Amino acid sequence: MKYGSVFLIIAGILFPSILGAAGISQAVYSEDQDSPLAALDYILSPQDVWLNPYLAQADYDYSLPRSGPFNVIPLTDIRDSTGYLMIGLKGKKENFAALPPMNLSFVIDTSVYMEEEDKLEWVKESFRAYMELVRDKDIISVVTFGSQVELLVPPSLIQSQADRDQFMELIESMEAGGAADVYQGMLVGYAEVEANYEGDYLNRVILLSGGRDNSGYPVTEFLKANVFYQKQGIDISTLALGMESDVTLMADIAATGGGAFRFIPDFEMMGQAFGSELDRLVVPAVWQLDLELTLAPGVRLREAWGYHYGLQGDLLRFKLGTLHNGESKTLVALVDLQNRVSPANAALGSFSLVYTDTHGRAWRTGSTPITLSSAALRNRRAVTDPRVREAEGAITLGKSLMDVGNRAVAIRQSLPNYGIRRNVYYDEVFYEPSGLAVETRIVAELRNCLEIIQTTWDYLADISNNTDGGGFAKELQILENYEYIFNYIYGEYLSY
Repeated sequence: MKYGSVFLIIAGILFPSILGAAGISQAVYSEDQDSPLAALDYILSPQDVWLNPYLAQADYDYSLPRSGPFNVIPLTDIRDSTGYLMIGLKGKKENFAALPPMNLSFVIDTSVYMEEEDKLEWVKESFRAYMELVRDKDIISVVTFGSQVELLVPPSLIQSQADRDQFMELIESMEAGGAADVYQGMLVGYAEVEANYEGDYLNRVILLSGGRDNSGYPVTEFLKANVFYQKQGIDISTLALGMESDVTLMADIAATGGGAFRFIPDFEMMGQAFGSELDRLVVPAVWQLDLELTLAPGVRLREAWGYHYGLQGDLLRFKLGTLHNGESKTLVALVDLQNRVSPANAALGSFSLVYTDTHGRAWRTGSTPITLSSAALRNRRAVTDPRVREAEGAITLGKSLMDVGNRAVAIRQSLPNYGIRRNVYYDEVFYEPSGLAVETRIVAELRNCLEIIQTTWDYLADISNNTDGGGFAKELQILENYEYIFNYIYGEYLSY
């Protein structure tokens, strides 16, 4: 199974080159020998666990549509009194050569963030692959942004080998350094597409960022620009390169700008994004896709993941945005069945889809009923559908990492001046007794974290043992790293 390995990268690799316990011990201990709680800095903050983006873009091997712009795959299952409604969508896949002509501006981060993992080389190598795909009718420009914004390649037609060579010579000249003015880079990219706008072209900005925006502009200004240009017929897709990137900002830009978002953890996925899967960033299958999910009487929502949604009574409205060529989208709702489901009444609800096709026509499909299968009703103690079980495992892992992250924050907040002079309680010079109540609270939180980690490990190990291909093997390694860290902290803490 390949779903879990994506989540590992999105959740964050704790120690990119350290997977053994001895390596972890050395890394943690070297941080601050007098401060065992310093190891909490290796624990992901809750906001760095990107569960929604993972579920939204995870590849669950949905089948391509035989006809029409997309395929819908509704899946259901049940565990005790919890029902699972998982709805997947897959956009049509057309041959790249047959796609409409494109007017693209690539906006490339060349800030110091791109030095990490040599990410600028990912970009250069990916453009070499892209040069094999670009057609003589496509208009291409390249904007770079570090401390300053530069139009590296003016809007051009690549119609000969000499054009390709000249283009790549400019790409090869890119060097990393300086701050990252994402906002101004984005605006220049929009301006280049606007200047060469063609009504029968796909007009889009593709923004690649490997770090945080240093422009000082609030997120609201980014989103205003996205909405403005989308109304002009210009969309924006985003790629977040590596763990230093601002995934939340990149996802929000794409969502408000009518484009696609992708997290790119390594060179291999970067090559796919610019090569065999470039159409997933550029070519829409449908626009303004919304999914309306109506729960059956007596079925109550517990939580939903994948996309932002609004709730009005028993109606959930999910904003899915643009579905692209060959793209997958997934949402998962967990519902409380309140012991109402029986073989005679297996209805969970129904869903409808509202969207605009590529010719500008509005469509509404449904209402499609969602019911539990007889097999699920016979075995209510475990989730049996493999794809639903994979999603359930990802949700469990994500929620556990967020819970542990929140508890790590609570421990830090129990200690005055933690961020200024870490763990002053243990400093021989600045000894400040924190009191028995604080000690008791910290010990309790450390124990809770260890219990959460162990419970989650057991749960994911059970999924892995009952699926093909290893399931959550890499995620289990994350939890083992977490367990080692907290055992280290707990033991060292009690020894003081």
